[in-house]
Order: sequence, then C-alpha cells, then structure tokens
Amino acid sequence: MKRIIKKSPIFLIFCLLIIILFPLKINAEYSPEKQMNEGSKHSILFPKVSNAKVIHEIIEIDVVPYFNDPKDYFVNYNITYHIESDHEQILPLIFIASNFKNSPINILINDKEVNTNSILENQNLIFSIFPYIKSDGNENVCIIDTKNNVNLFNIKELVYFNSLLKKGKNEIHLNYKGNLESNNYGFLKNYNLDYYLFPYKFWNSFGPIFVKLNTPPNYKIKQSTIGNPSQKLSKNLYFWRLNKINKKEFKISLSPKISTLSYFLLLLKPVGITLTFGLLISLIHIYFIKKFRKKDNHSINYYLILGNIINPPLFYLTYCLSFKLIEWSLGSIALKNYEYIISPILYLPLIYVLYDYTMWFLDISLKNNTSLKNT
Repeated sequence: MKRIIKKSPIFLIFCLLIIILFPLKINAEYSPEKQMNEGSKHSILFPKVSNAKVIHEIIEIDVVPYFNDPKDYFVNYNITYHIESDHEQILPLIFIASNFKNSPINILINDKEVNTNSILENQNLIFSIFPYIKSDGNENVCIIDTKNNVNLFNIKELVYFNSLLKKGKNEIHLNYKGNLESNNYGFLKNYNLDYYLFPYKFWNSFGPIFVKLNTPPNYKIKQSTIGNPSQKLSKNLYFWRLNKINKKEFKISLSPKISTLSYFLLLLKPVGITLTFGLLISLIHIYFIKKFRKKDNHSINYYLILGNIINPPLFYLTYCLSFKLIEWSLGSIALKNYEYIISPILYLPLIYVLYDYTMWFLDISLKNNTSLKNT
C-alpha cells in the first residue's frame, strides 16, 4: 500500500474521484414527466394488388418553427408519386399516418382533389381487397410484407382513399404536417423524423426515391440511415437519391449547431469536467505538500491541512457548476432540464476520510523518506 501511494499518488487520486463522483452521477437526475415527444409515423402508399408501377417518388421535407414557439419545430411534407398504369383503373391506396398534427391531409390525383375514406367504416372492404393486411381481432392490424415480416399498427393509424388512374402516366400528390420526435432530457434538443419504406414491395415495381430536406439554419444532420446526402443544394437544403431500397424505414436525426467550446464540454460531460479539475487541484496540492517537506521535515504541513479542508467540497462545487457551464456555453438552445440532488451530509464525510487519508499517508511517506536519507 505504501509503495502504491508513494509511486502513484495521481492514480489513487483518480480512483478516489471516481468513487466520489459515482454517487453524484447517480443523483444527477433528470425528472421530466415525459422524456420523449413522439413523432409522426408515415409511409409509402400501399396499393391493392395491381400492375401499376411507381416511376419515382419525390419526398420534400421542410422543417419549420412553430408560430408561438420559434425554438420548436414541426414538419411540412410534400410527397409526389409518378405512377404508370397500363389501363384506366380505380386503385385503392392506404398509407400509415400516425400522430399527425391537427391539420388536413391534402391529396391530389392528376391535379384533382380527393377525399379520404373512413378506415373504420371500411374495415371489411379493406381486409378483402388488401390481402396482406390482417386484423388481430382488436384495433390493431398486421401488415405482412413479401418476406413474411409482420408490422403491427393501430387501424386508426391508416389512411384510405381511392385513386382514379388514367392509362399512362399519373401523378399523386400528398401534403400534410407532421410532428418531430424530440427529447426532453439532456443538454440539447435533437429531432428525429421517420418514414416507412417497406410498402414499396407491394407495387409491381418501384423506381428511385428522391428526398429533399430543408433544415432550420441553426440545425445540422446528425445521423441518417440512408447515408450522407447525395448533394447539398444550398446551405440548409439536402438531397438524397435512393436507387435501391433495402431498408424498412429511413430515419434522419437533426441536432443544433454548437460552438467548439460547447462540443468539448459536452464531450467531457459534468463527470469529465469534474475529474479534470479534481486531478488538477489534487496535483497542485501534492506539489505543495512535497515542496514543504523538502524544506521542513519536522513541522506540521499546513499545505496538507489547507488542501484537505478545501479540496473535497470543491469536487462537489465543480460538479454542480459544470452543468451551468455547459448550459452557459450553449446559450438559448440549452434545455436546462437537469436537477442535481446533492447529499453532502451523506457523502462529504466519506470524501473527507478518503481524500484526507490519502494525502496524509503521502505526507507521512515523504517525511519518512526524507528522514531515511538524512540518517
């Protein structure tokens, strides 16, 4: 034990800080009533069994702020299908539309407005003309794709309408507003948007999908399951071309643009900031303990006593202030949803015992070594 403390006081200090910060990390709790805001779920159109072909699909996504809260966002979708039919036909279509905003779904087929039909009033018809949609006996339906994968949805999450297709090329246009999935915890609010792709398998053939995403000026693409954009059309406008559809859905995550300082502080996190500062003040303490013992090997080491009194509370203070430091660096985009529950009565005595004992043992070791050299 003596050899470890003599040779590796820094290692011991690091272990000590870990022990100190472990209960702090547990007690730095975020306690929102709702940790996530659910986003909209929607999909490619489902056709009745048909020989109609989708030449290509264009998905235009515009992330826009709320009028009453410019710091929060929703999505405006404009989706266009270019479809080719070898004969005139009425083609029943369904798509997933879960957790949409309270706004109408506008549908145009060859520039003519079409109304949606009640999904609940047409359940039996839907089950008969869409063989891959099965009822589970309750309010849920199972959508079985061509690989026999089962996708479960509430029947109220489906939108049904009939499309009158002419022979040749047709255009179906959908416009609606959706919610973004977002978090209520952490330092930053990130947004996710989802779009189901698997219904493409129910078409006779499905051409490429073009995705255009217009992000807010202060947000960037954090992650995308469809890879990096094929092209950046402007500062905030991104473009993807999906020639091969091999995923069940695509998901794009957006995060705020932050400064370099904020990036490194978030990388360290409060625990890392406290560990860094704790090691620094511990090394300074060790330096003055050693410096005193080189000059005086008999008197009371006042540097030891002073550091033993001051440093343990500084660990707690640094941990608490690190949250405020990160929030300050982020400015107005910080969520400020952390609540730290500090129990100094429970933890400070333990910190004092561990820290003071380590430093005291180090001082004794230095004092004994100096005495041995002088004899």
